[in-house]
Parts: sequence; structure tokens; C-alpha cells
Amino acid sequence: MSFFRGNETVVIKRRASVSEDDYGNDVFTTTNITVKGCFLGFSGNTEEIVDPVRDAVDYKVTIYFPRKTVIEDGDVFVVRGSEFVKDGAAKVWENPFNLPSGVVVPIVTGK
Repeated sequence: MSFFRGNETVVIKRRASVSEDDYGNDVFTTTNITVKGCFLGFSGNTEEIVDPVRDAVDYKVTIYFPRKTVIEDGDVFVVRGSEFVKDGAAKVWENPFNLPSGVVVPIVTGK
């Protein structure tokens, strides 16, 4: 049993070096890992005044992955067609009810 069950599907794009070219540079390949049952949470926002008429709002988003999801440095997350990168370290979410938990990743817009 899981403490939460989301309905979001997130694609993790993972880059790995597979060989070297003729000049000794790494040649990379990208693997897509589809993770179902994720939950998205908005963890706060900031506002900046960019002109007198309109404020810019930057939302902080967190992905809650199912337990045992492996997150590596350099992973890119595709959520609802948009790419995001980590904004901090991935952590195992410990819940207070002694139930299976998940992996929490704060993200920001990539590229």
C-alpha cells in the first residue's frame, strides 16, 4: 500500500556515455524512463515586479515519485510536455505513518 497515489506520468530523460569518437570525446545516448503514479505539488511561489502593470510569478513544483524510483544527477523530467531539471537534491520522503513512501524531487523549468 502506498500513502499517496498520483495519476501523473513523468518521463525521466537520462543521458549516458556509450563510447568515444575519433577525437576522444564522449558520445552520449539518451534513455527515456516512463514513471507512472507520480504526484505533482506546488510548494510555493515568488513574485517579482517586472513592470508597474504586471508581476511575474515563479511557482516551485515538486514531483513525488513512487518509492524505489532512482534519480540521478543530470536527469531531465518531462511533465505534461515540458522539460524540467532538479532544483536541489532528490530525497526519500519519510512519512509519519509508517507506510511506504516515495522519492521527492524539487524541479524548475529547464533550458
